[in-house]
Amino acid sequence: MRHQLFLTIAQGRTGKLSPGSVFTIPAYVLLMHNKTVGLGRSMVRVGRVQPSAVRIAAMVKGPPKSETLAHGRPDVPDPAPGTQPATSKPQPDFTH
Repeated sequence: MRHQLFLTIAQGRTGKLSPGSVFTIPAYVLLMHNKTVGLGRSMVRVGRVQPSAVRIAAMVKGPPKSETLAHGRPDVPDPAPGTQPATSKPQPDFTH
C-alpha cells in the first residue's frame, strides 16, 4: 500500500495524475483494505462459532437412536430408569 501511495503522490506532483485521482486511488485502496480485513475477521468469527453451532444442533436433535433403544433394537423400547429389561438376568439387590 505504501508503494502505491508514493507512486500516486509522485505522479500527482509531476502532473501525470489529476488531484482527483491522487485522492481517489489511495481512498479506493484503503477502502478495499478495510473490506478485506473485515472479511478476514468475519471468517475467523465463523470458524470459532461453527463448532458450537454443530454441538447445539446435535443437542436439539436429541440423543442418537442407539441410546434411546434397548440393546440397539428398534422393536424394544428402553425400560424406565431404575428397572431392568424383561430379557436380562435378575440382578442382585444390594439395598439391604
